[in-house]
Amino acid sequence: MDKGSAEKSETQGLEGLRAQVVEVREKVVDVLTEMDHIRLQEIPSIQADYAVRIGCWEAELLRAELACRRAKRRLELVRSRTNRGEAVDVAEIDAQLDRELADWQTQVEAKLEQQASALKWQTSYGAMGFYDAAEVRRVFHVLAKRLHPDLHPEDAERCRRLFEIARAAYGHGDLATLQSLEVSTRGFEKGDHDLDDLSAEELAQALELTQMELELRQQDLAALRQSPEVQLGEHLEDPLWVKRRVDELKRAIREFDEARAGYEGRLAELGVV
Repeated sequence: MDKGSAEKSETQGLEGLRAQVVEVREKVVDVLTEMDHIRLQEIPSIQADYAVRIGCWEAELLRAELACRRAKRRLELVRSRTNRGEAVDVAEIDAQLDRELADWQTQVEAKLEQQASALKWQTSYGAMGFYDAAEVRRVFHVLAKRLHPDLHPEDAERCRRLFEIARAAYGHGDLATLQSLEVSTRGFEKGDHDLDDLSAEELAQALELTQMELELRQQDLAALRQSPEVQLGEHLEDPLWVKRRVDELKRAIREFDEARAGYEGRLAELGVV
C-alpha cells in the first residue's frame, strides 16, 4: 500500500472511530433525557391519574378516620368527667382534642395538598396539545446534550444551574422558557470538536469509556422503569385493580362513618352535641 493509500485508510479509520463515539454519546443523551422524561412527566402524569381516580378516596378515608377518632376520644373525655362528677366544658375538651389529634390533622392536610398538586399538574401540562408536547421534548433533548452537568464535568457548576431551569420548565411543560433558554445558551454548544485531534488509540479509549457510561445509564433507566412510581401506572391501566382499590376505600370510609355516628349518638344521650 502506497503512502497516500495508507494515509487515506488511517483517516477513514479515525473518522469511523469518531462517528462511533458520537453515536454512543447521542445514545447517552437519549437515555438521560428518557430518565428525566419519566421523572418529570410520566410519573407526575401517573400521580395525577391516581389522584383523580383513587387519591380522592384516600383523602376522604383519612378525614373519616380522623372524625371517628375525634368522636371516640370526645366520648371518652366526656364520660371521664361525668364519672368524676365534674362539669363538662365542651370548649375545653375540643381544645384538648385539637392538641391530641394535631398530627392526624397534619396528615389530612398533607394528603389534600398532595391531591391539589397532582390535579394542578393535570390541568396545566396534561392539557398541552400534541405538537407542543413534542416540541417541549425536542427542545429539552437539545438542552440536555448542551447543559447536562454529567456530560460536561469541566463546566459542571454553571451547567447544573442552567439545567435545573430546563428541568423545571420541562416538568411544567413551559415551552416558552425552554425555547428562550435554548437560544440564550447556543454559545455553550461545543459539538464534538474535542474528538478532532485525538489519535486512534485515544479515540478507542474514549469509545470504551463512553460505552461504559451508556451501560451504566441504561441500568439506571431499567431500574427507574421498575420503580414503584412507574409500576403504579401499570396498575392504573387495570380497571379491575382500580375498582377493587376504590371499593376497599369506600368500605373503610363507611365503617368509620358508622362508628363515628355511634359515638356521636352516645354523646347526644349524655347531652353533648
